[in-house]
Amino acid sequence: MKNVQIVGTNYGKSVNDYTGSFPFSIDDEELKPGEYTIILKMDDGTIVNCDQKVERGGELRTNIELFSENNKLTAQVRDNYDRPVSGLIVYYYIGDIEFESVTTDSNGYAKFSNKLPADISDVHCVLNDQENLLASGQVIKYIGNEGWLINPSTTGTSSTKSTTTTKATTTRKINKTTTTTSSKPKPSETKNTLPIVTGAGTTKIVGDKIALNASFDSGIHKSFDYSPKDFAARARLLVHKDTYSNIIGNSSSSLMLLVQSSSMDITDQHISAAISGKSKYSLFHAEDTLRIPVDLSMHIINNSLKIDTPVDLPSSEVTIELPIPKSMKKSSKYMISAASFDKNGITHLYETTVKDGVLIFNTNHVSSVVILGFETPVGFRSGTGVPLLAIGLISFGVLMLGGAGTLLYFFFLRKPAGEADF
Repeated sequence: MKNVQIVGTNYGKSVNDYTGSFPFSIDDEELKPGEYTIILKMDDGTIVNCDQKVERGGELRTNIELFSENNKLTAQVRDNYDRPVSGLIVYYYIGDIEFESVTTDSNGYAKFSNKLPADISDVHCVLNDQENLLASGQVIKYIGNEGWLINPSTTGTSSTKSTTTTKATTTRKINKTTTTTSSKPKPSETKNTLPIVTGAGTTKIVGDKIALNASFDSGIHKSFDYSPKDFAARARLLVHKDTYSNIIGNSSSSLMLLVQSSSMDITDQHISAAISGKSKYSLFHAEDTLRIPVDLSMHIINNSLKIDTPVDLPSSEVTIELPIPKSMKKSSKYMISAASFDKNGITHLYETTVKDGVLIFNTNHVSSVVILGFETPVGFRSGTGVPLLAIGLISFGVLMLGGAGTLLYFFFLRKPAGEADF
């Protein structure tokens, strides 16, 4: 005897006729559209999951619920029977700009990597109509929907909870146009309250890359000891044309590099740990090293929609250019480098070059960076890059060799005056 269940629903007992097969009937009205696992419970209590699935096609409506977790957006998709739906593509929008698309996991969650903007009133997700072809040839059609982080129908208040999770749900008809709402949620807290000097944005094309100028807070140009105009003229981000196009698409938005003062304290211990065992830095001492930490991020800007939000860099290399701080500009005294860091310290030393007073390095992610000025020991400084001590030793050796040659000539090779040959 076998007790037949399909995901918890009991369909009664079936008698094994010793042929290896046993029939049982399912009421189609009871079985909702979906894919089901057959579970057999034997008389002895043994549980067996059958490889054969039970499938039923049909049409299902969807609901989208949005959450804000750690300043990033998460969406969960469930059908009209409140079951999570996997394998559906969810699109993350701010206004009419598509930022990212993610496929739902086995629990119906789509977790997006881009950070939320300060103003979340236009943040929403779109789920288009999608079909799932089952192995039996039947089709489940999912009717699309749209969900908002802040419900547009709410006026004067927002659905933001007092906890770290923001939640809203809607079953409105899909509409990708921008929705205007009178809801004015409070901007999320930012780590930096210094006024921002806004850059020129996308400026020109350099080879196969697009140059993005920088915005920066008022503490940056003071740390680098430049006027805002001079700092803006030397700081930029170079992004490949294809990467730029993938991020911006056909929208009227632009990209910008944002440089902000960092509260991170880069200690002598951080620097010592980073340069330990690296021959290139063997002459330098952490306690004599100048350091200016900055937080870098890439932002998408759309003034007409009042959008200014950070975006993650796709898997592509970019070039960052920053002016050398004036405190480190004496090339004979300092070797300039840059390194990425996190809350635990320095994570990577970049290969850098210096050209016309600008520090240049490539990276696969735009993050926190510290500019390092390694002070060259006094005996190793020169304008040519050759240590002065080495120059002195070479000069002394040449003089000694010349003196030895002179003595050899006068006392051994040259004959005394007046001496005649016989």
